[in-house]
Amino acid sequence: MRIGTAKIGEPESTETAQAASRSRLYWLLGKCFEFPSALVYDWLVGDEFGAGFKESLGAISFALLPAADRVLRGAAAAGEIGHTEFQAAYIRLFELGKGGRPPCPLYEGEYAGDAKMTVMEDLVRCYEYFGFGLQQGSEFELPDHLSVQLEFMHCLALMEAHALQQQLDPVPYRKAQREFLQRHLSSWLATLKNKVAAHEPPPFFDAVIDLLREYVALDAQHLDALIAKPAGD
Repeated sequence: MRIGTAKIGEPESTETAQAASRSRLYWLLGKCFEFPSALVYDWLVGDEFGAGFKESLGAISFALLPAADRVLRGAAAAGEIGHTEFQAAYIRLFELGKGGRPPCPLYEGEYAGDAKMTVMEDLVRCYEYFGFGLQQGSEFELPDHLSVQLEFMHCLALMEAHALQQQLDPVPYRKAQREFLQRHLSSWLATLKNKVAAHEPPPFFDAVIDLLREYVALDAQHLDALIAKPAGD
């Protein structure tokens, strides 16, 4: 599944600019958890990732800057070890382990026990409600993969930004984001973090999961405040 990376024009308000930055950050974080092909790896360790990361964070919260600095240092360290070793670490952590199962799955359903199918069905309903379907292909991922969930949040925040820019009601998109965070991303990131920390990850993966956990918590609070705000304020 791949949800596009559409953009909006020049933001005309602080709220629109913030929604666009939040969308961009979710997209950047989602890319961090994709399989690190040579193309993805070159982008992660290059200047474009760092510049986009700093720009998006600057419009969101200074509270995230210490965690963001760790991510950028981790990206620099990834550049030093080289693509082959970095990709091998990704496979060791997230794809293949003892018995053929990854020690740190990037799939929410793997943390849901008997509720795995319920999680999958709920995700598919969410995606279909907003017009995002599953596509077969070389880049196909299951609906519960972390990169897919983050890309979906990227698109919901982008829809919020479009609504603000067109002076339409952004609240339905804000409520959808808050609900998705509560029902999905907030529920399993702490467990993923603990698993990754126990398997000697490269600094990049440890740092980016820490940042993601902080961001999801902060963004849920941000959305709560926006939804509670009286119309017209």
